[in-house]
Amino acid sequence: MHKTVELDIDDLKLDPINPRIEEQDSQLETLQSVIDDQGSKLGELTEDIALHGLSPMDRFLVIKDKDGKYIALEGNRRTAALKILQNPEILKDLEIPDALRGKLVKAASKADASKLEPIDSAEVKSRTEAHRWIKLRHTGENSGRGIVNWNAVQSARFSDSKMKPVIDFINMAGGDQPIVGPKFPITSLERLLENPDVRKTLGIEISDGRFQSKVPAAEIAKPLLKMAKDLADKTIKVDDIKTKAQQKNYIEGFAKNELPKTGTTSKPTKFSELTKKLPAKAKSSSTTKSPTLKKKRSKLIPSTFKAPISHPKLSSLASDLTKLSVQSYPIPVAVCLRVFVEGTIDVYMDTFNLLQHNAGGKGPTLSQKIEIVNTDFKTRYPAQKKLANAAKAKLCLPDSVISTTRLHEFVHNTEFFPSVNDLLTAWDSIEKWMAQLWHAIEDSK
Repeated sequence: MHKTVELDIDDLKLDPINPRIEEQDSQLETLQSVIDDQGSKLGELTEDIALHGLSPMDRFLVIKDKDGKYIALEGNRRTAALKILQNPEILKDLEIPDALRGKLVKAASKADASKLEPIDSAEVKSRTEAHRWIKLRHTGENSGRGIVNWNAVQSARFSDSKMKPVIDFINMAGGDQPIVGPKFPITSLERLLENPDVRKTLGIEISDGRFQSKVPAAEIAKPLLKMAKDLADKTIKVDDIKTKAQQKNYIEGFAKNELPKTGTTSKPTKFSELTKKLPAKAKSSSTTKSPTLKKKRSKLIPSTFKAPISHPKLSSLASDLTKLSVQSYPIPVAVCLRVFVEGTIDVYMDTFNLLQHNAGGKGPTLSQKIEIVNTDFKTRYPAQKKLANAAKAKLCLPDSVISTTRLHEFVHNTEFFPSVNDLLTAWDSIEKWMAQLWHAIEDSK
C-alpha cells in the first residue's frame, strides 16, 4: 500500500523511463526530452504553477530511489516545471526555442519555489504497484474506473457560459424529456445563435456577453425547440450549417408557426428570467398533495414489448427478462441481455443467409455482425433507416451504455458491475430495433 510523504523540490527526480519520452541516462537528458516532447505546453504549465501553485487535487506518485530521493512516476511534467522554477539556470545547458526559454525564465522570475513546498506525494514500493493507478489516470474512462470527462453540456454548466441559460430554457420548454442531452452538439447551436441574421429573425440579441430575447418566452421557445430537435435528431448536421449563408437558409426554411409571432417584441430579457416564465412541466391535482416521482420499472424488458420471437431459447430468455428484477439481479440480467442481443443478430443473419467469415475462417465479431445486419435491414425496410441507424450508433459507439464493448464486459470482465440505470437505458435504446428484426424474421417465412 502507498503512504503519504511530503517532499521538497530537491527531493524529486524526473522519471527517465516515463511513457511520454524515450528512456534517458541522466536527469539533464530527461529534462531535455520532456521539453522536446511538451514544448509550449510545458511553458503554460510552468507559468500556471508559478502563478497559482500546484493543484490541490493531484498528488505526485513517487518511488524511493537508491540515493534516497524520489522518482516522480506520476507528475513528471510538474517535476520538470518545479525544477525550472527553482533553478532557471539549468536551462542554459539545454536546447530550447528562444520564445519558450523566455517564457520559462519569466515564469521563474515570478515564482517563489519555496512556497510550492512541501509537495504532497504518495509513495509506492514498486513500479508494478504504481502501474494500475497511472494506467487509470492516463488511459481514458475505463468504463468509469478512470477519469470520466465532462460532455459539452456539463462543461457549459460549469463554466456558466452564455449557452447555459439557453440550454436550461430549451430543456424546460421541451417538457419532461430534456432535448439537450450529453451528446447534443452545443457548438452547432451556438454557431447558429451567433449569426446576426439568425438572431434578427428570432428576436435575439447579445448584451453583456449573454443572449437575450426580445420576444416572450412562449414565442422564442418555438424556434429554439425546433433548432434543438433538428440538431438532436440529426435532421441537420454540422456540415449543413457551417457557413453564415447555410445558417440563414436554414432559418428561412422555418414554417410560420415555428417562428415568433410578429408584433410580440418586448424589453430584452435574459434567458434565465425567461425560464421562470415558462409553464410548469406538470401540475399536481391538489395544492396540498406532494408531487410523486414516476416509479422506475423493475424489469429490463417491459410487459409492453411485443415481438414475434420464434426461436424457443430466445423467446424464453425474453420472457425471463420481463420477470427478473434488475435491481436484485443486475449481473444475470446483463449477461442475459448480451445473449439476447447477439442471439437475435445471429438468427437474423441465419434467416437471410448473411453469415460471413474473416480471413482464416473466423466468424465476424459482434460489431461486424451488427453492421452486416444493419445494412441488410435498411435495404429491406428503407422506411426504418433512421431507427436502424440510431440502434447501430448506440451499439457501436464506445461510450454508449450498450456498446458491444460494454456488452462484452457484462460477460467477461469480473471487475465490471453494471448499474440498474445503464441496463434500463441500454434496453430502451434498442427495444424498437430488436422488435423490428423479429418482425423481419417472421415476415420471411
